[in-house]
Amino acid sequence: MEQNTTKKKITGCVIAALITIAVITGLLLILLRYYMGPRIAADKRAEIIQPAITVHEPANGDTVFESEPLAVSATASSMNPIARLELWLDGEKFLEQIPIDLVNTFYGAFDFNLAEGDHLLVFRMVDREGLVAQSAPLTVISQQGTANLVLEDGGQTLDDIAEALGEATEVLRDMNPDLGDGDLSAGANVKVPKPRPQTGGDILVGPTDKEPGTGSVINIAGLYEVARTNISVSTMDLISAIISDMSPEAPTFLHAEYENCVIELRWQDNADNETHFIIWMQSAFGPPQLIEATKNNPQNSPTVFTFPSPSYGYYYFWVEAANGLGAQPSDIKKVFVSDQTCKNEIATYLEIEALDMYTYSSPQGYYCYLSVEGTDFRRIPEGNGAIMVRNNWGDITEHWGGDKRILFPMPADEELTLEGYCMAKLGPLMVAPLNPFTASVPREKWDGSRLEIKTDDFLIGYAVKPFGPETASGRFQFVDYDLDPPDIWNVEAHGELQFPEKDWKARTVTLTWHWAGDPDSLQNFLILIDGEEYRYVSKIQRQESILLGSACGREYAFEMVAVGPGGARSAPSNTFVYQQPPCPVMAEVQFLSIKSDVVDDTDCIPPFMHTCFPYIG
Repeated sequence: MEQNTTKKKITGCVIAALITIAVITGLLLILLRYYMGPRIAADKRAEIIQPAITVHEPANGDTVFESEPLAVSATASSMNPIARLELWLDGEKFLEQIPIDLVNTFYGAFDFNLAEGDHLLVFRMVDREGLVAQSAPLTVISQQGTANLVLEDGGQTLDDIAEALGEATEVLRDMNPDLGDGDLSAGANVKVPKPRPQTGGDILVGPTDKEPGTGSVINIAGLYEVARTNISVSTMDLISAIISDMSPEAPTFLHAEYENCVIELRWQDNADNETHFIIWMQSAFGPPQLIEATKNNPQNSPTVFTFPSPSYGYYYFWVEAANGLGAQPSDIKKVFVSDQTCKNEIATYLEIEALDMYTYSSPQGYYCYLSVEGTDFRRIPEGNGAIMVRNNWGDITEHWGGDKRILFPMPADEELTLEGYCMAKLGPLMVAPLNPFTASVPREKWDGSRLEIKTDDFLIGYAVKPFGPETASGRFQFVDYDLDPPDIWNVEAHGELQFPEKDWKARTVTLTWHWAGDPDSLQNFLILIDGEEYRYVSKIQRQESILLGSACGREYAFEMVAVGPGGARSAPSNTFVYQQPPCPVMAEVQFLSIKSDVVDDTDCIPPFMHTCFPYIG
């Protein structure tokens, strides 16, 4: 009896101890996840000064003549000595500068000429520990400059002048549409292209005496550190990042492709301590946008993220490998979304919506002029209409465009500026100017909440929000080398070829494969035909019937991958090439008409001579 009591006491103590340990462990995990972990990571981030780049010139969207050198400059900083400052032009490394001494801050400047067209400029800094800082993409427009040529003597044509200058005649005709094709008189003013430089502009090597100035900080880490630190990271991933005591290695070999309103980003993961990847996008003249924070890739392997594309236009994409201590960027790729029917799956425009208008007087009506981001003023309402006033409220229901909205590209400085003025209609022929107005809306107020423009004469309620979702809903994938690939055994047709155009049996094949992996690591299989994804099939299947597009004369390459949890994919299976039988050689004979000179199918004996007349068929 006493032994049973003792055993029960021991068991109770053990259970109590286990419960206490579990509770304490849970509390420690909660403290680490929500309190200690973020604080430790924040302290570590403060110790690890993230490399940064401050761009001084040019600004995004600047224009330069191709005959004039473009001045570019930036300041790079890092906790480690700086190895080099690179300037990338149109996706390729163009120029670089290397500090002579061991410095943690380095100012670099370049002068060079740009050919006519739109160009992508990006600064990249690499320090001696391999950490990378990268500026946001800059779009610079190079235009062909013009000069005026005054003719001293008459009798020359545009063709003569073009030949003398070595220019195409069409260029001069486009620049001088009023001069025609005939002889020009003395004193005629002819616009001609500015002479192109014989050599490129000077490249300023190393630090210069030029003062950096304040510049515009467009370093991504500086702009979006808050966005990064707010990304949810699991407790174990946070602990792993803190233990590793370093930022992850940058992704490489980024490829960006567009097809059928879908963007596909592919890159090589080089880090073993990232907790997630951050996907960035920027329209040609807009601000950087964090569109998705994906899972991590537990292996150093090819990684893929696909998602619905934004609307028509040029876009830049890049990927960062990140953990609780920092992020490292890939290079930047430019993509052109060519289909104008693609939906706006990722917001690149702002929707400015008028909510209401209240006036402190009672005129017959108003009409206003509005400029967004310094663009030309537009009249509201258009034409000769007016916003009618009833009981001090202006009826703006249909006067700001469709459904009281204006769409405008997101400004690169992430602050929307509005300015304008209104005119009050006091009678049929009387108007009075009212006080002008200005408004500035920073990014944190692009949330659709009510904003107000107030003057002594009226109050306008309005709201600003992104036109479409700000994040991408996509598919994350990576190659998991621990996941066994399938082994394709055979591809066999259901029947022999008989009628090439409608032979369903010959077109239908059975794909047979073997897989020897762990069933718990498998979700399903994916079949690929000629490198394109064809169909997902159940993980319990080892055969699948497939209807091909032809019955004869073609060759099909079959591959498969095993699909695991979290976006994991095995390496591709063996490639099984299925050769269809050759198509039979057949000739088609088509009768268009038949002619017979004499048809005699009677006895032709008197008195039945009428049956002897020939019949022409």
